[in-house]
Amino acid sequence: RNNLSHRLGGISEKELFNAWNTHNEQDWQKSLLNCLNAIADQHFSTLSQASLFACIHHLIKKKLNARIIDE
Repeated sequence: RNNLSHRLGGISEKELFNAWNTHNEQDWQKSLLNCLNAIADQHFSTLSQASLFACIHHLIKKKLNARIIDE
């Protein structure tokens, strides 16, 4: 995986799925979610729930919009 991820051009979907031993994006997302749950000792049911940025995205947009309006 390290050799693939350090290449300048990135990795293809096929290489990503092979590295994670999955066959498609849905399987990969499930594997990634399982990995994140194991690392964080959590039980998230979606990647959006597991993502810190997804949780704060709305708040960040609100703060940025308020700042633009105030200026």
